[in-house]
Amino acid sequence: MLTGCQRPPAHIDIALIDSGQTALAQFSKYDIVNHGANTPSEHGTMMMSSILGVNSDSQLDPASLTMHSYDIGDAPSASDIANAIEAAVANNARIINISLGVRRPHAEIEKALKSAKDAGAFVVAATGNVRSLAPDYPARYDTALSVAATDANGECWTGNPCDKADLTEAGVDIPVSKSNGKVVEESGSSIAASETTRKIAAGILSGRIKDASKFESSQLDG
Repeated sequence: MLTGCQRPPAHIDIALIDSGQTALAQFSKYDIVNHGANTPSEHGTMMMSSILGVNSDSQLDPASLTMHSYDIGDAPSASDIANAIEAAVANNARIINISLGVRRPHAEIEKALKSAKDAGAFVVAATGNVRSLAPDYPARYDTALSVAATDANGECWTGNPCDKADLTEAGVDIPVSKSNGKVVEESGSSIAASETTRKIAAGILSGRIKDASKFESSQLDG
């Protein structure tokens, strides 16, 4: 864990726990390590493009990070999620993005989140597009940073529960890359979480964000 007297890290590891992604030309400069089958999918590709910022004016420097992609499919079980979190921790991920979830609590997920917390990792989890219902797991656990989507005016996107999230982030009409390379605008808590992951990564690399246990949302904006 960094302390105030240390310099910001020159390189960090980020984990994306999702479905697989297409190897787009936009991603070619990045060090992406695939864990699992990496069956290309729209969701995983869009989340990867959002985290890297390839369609934004805040693209992450390829030299500053390694992306670890854990393909757990489009309909993962709680055990799939937990195992991927544990693997990400073992691979020294500083940030773990989970833009998916399950509706019921599960001891394995809770245990894996504790491992991530003990390792000092940020676990950024989408609330799920569940309207006014309680967020999905793992977002509903206190050991994850739950994120819901707002629009450009800061208004809550009606598809997710902003009042039940730890923080909100722009997640409406965000440009993302699809599997065919086409850039489209998409909305949802998944994208809000991946946008948050990119901001946390930028904050860690700049030295503005140092400690997951002392993180405050105001640190995202400098």
